[in-house]
Amino acid sequence: MTEVTTDLKASADMRRRLMAQVRSLEVSAGSASSRLKLILLKRDLQDVVRNLREQQSLVGQQMSRSTAVTQAVNAYARTAQAWTNKGR
Repeated sequence: MTEVTTDLKASADMRRRLMAQVRSLEVSAGSASSRLKLILLKRDLQDVVRNLREQQSLVGQQMSRSTAVTQAVNAYARTAQAWTNKGR
């Protein structure tokens, strides 16, 4: 899980950097090379956002599985406790 959250943080940092570059190029997008850089940066940004969403989905799935396991363990413990109390 820590590997996924580390990747998530790295992707979020990359997204912030790309957004800053896009904003600076949008201000000075007069030349053809600037427009080309802007197009490429936007494409890179789309890839990073797609990757970020996939990673967020993985984190959500892991949290969901963890919650399900915790609920099952608690249900088992309550059932075992009920059977123990019944036997007294």
